[in-house]
Amino acid sequence: MTHDAPKGFHLPPLSLEPIPDSPPEPWVKFFSPDRSCLIVGSITYSLLESAWRLVELSYIRQGRFHEGMAVPSSCRAAATSAIAVACAAFEAVLNETIFQAQTNDSSIEAISQNKLLTVLLKVTPRERLEGIAALAHESIDWGIEPFQSLEQLISVRKHLLHHEPDLYSPTEGLWPAKKLRDLPHKIGSPYHTAPYPDGPPLQWNEHIFTPAGADWAVRCVYEVAAVLERFERAIRDRFPGRVVYGKNSSTMCK
Repeated sequence: MTHDAPKGFHLPPLSLEPIPDSPPEPWVKFFSPDRSCLIVGSITYSLLESAWRLVELSYIRQGRFHEGMAVPSSCRAAATSAIAVACAAFEAVLNETIFQAQTNDSSIEAISQNKLLTVLLKVTPRERLEGIAALAHESIDWGIEPFQSLEQLISVRKHLLHHEPDLYSPTEGLWPAKKLRDLPHKIGSPYHTAPYPDGPPLQWNEHIFTPAGADWAVRCVYEVAAVLERFERAIRDRFPGRVVYGKNSSTMCK
């Protein structure tokens, strides 16, 4: 059993995916006779598509997860990898947005805007997102979707990539962040969250490193990426300069 990919991916079902019979080709087009354009690489959507394929693999290998049974190790591997790749895609789209929104306009206002965008690379991903929104004359409401889920995903990322073991109460389970406590309900985890009469409740990762958790993480980042594309246009359109070609690359001609 698999679920449909997020709208806009345009991926064929995994079972119908063609097997390439030729080497990869560079995604490069020249827009001037003397080939003087600089090509800016982008990996956000490649990462998101890879993450979704991992979600599909986790569903294929889920066993009796939907019945509340433990998942096979192959399912857990695919689901955990999907979440990690989705987190990488989030940071990629943040940094690509910062780069794409800059302009080669020579006005004082444009130069100041470029400097502010560059400074955002030095702050946390959460602050980076808020800074990009501010430059687009918008704000982030962390109480609504997809930002509510994103804040939870940022917490998952922290404890996945920077795990710090700790003692925990056998009656409460291990929940490294309070904001994660309602995540099993949000993602539709089939596992119990209340303490068991004969032992402690499951740890947070048992709920999240599953097909349900992987599906949620990838869809969250996909929705945030769409918002960031809107922010980028709002920032960039104030000044002439860099032109964006397609979703996988951009160019800035000399």
